[in-house]
Amino acid sequence: MSNLNSISKLKEKVKELEIQKQQSKGRVTQLLETLEEEFNCSSLKQAQILLKKKKEELEKLDNEYDMSLTEFMEKWGAKLNLE
Repeated sequence: MSNLNSISKLKEKVKELEIQKQQSKGRVTQLLETLEEEFNCSSLKQAQILLKKKKEELEKLDNEYDMSLTEFMEKWGAKLNLE
């Protein structure tokens, strides 16, 4: 009897895993559709490339901001009592 119980439990577990697999596939499909709609990326690889590019752009803009703030503070900080 215990073998039948084990087999029955195993079958249940397989069914659960199949359901989880299908749900995961659905989520992946949904995420890829979102990437396509919002970022015009048809694959994860394209999204990774775009993300890298955006991070580089953000870092460049952040550096420009820091330089501008430093220049502003050097020029106006004392006059505006900001130092």
